Amino acid sequence: MLECLDQQVFGALVQSMAMTFEIFDRAARHTGCGG
Repeated sequence: MLECLDQQVFGALVQSMAMTFEIFDRAARHTGCGG
């Protein structure tokens, strides 16, 4: 049970991190600040 829950939480965390990174990447490209 704990392993399954842990996997779900980890998956959601990774997905959220990926989305955040994509947003920052787009923003950086849009502003031309490529940091």
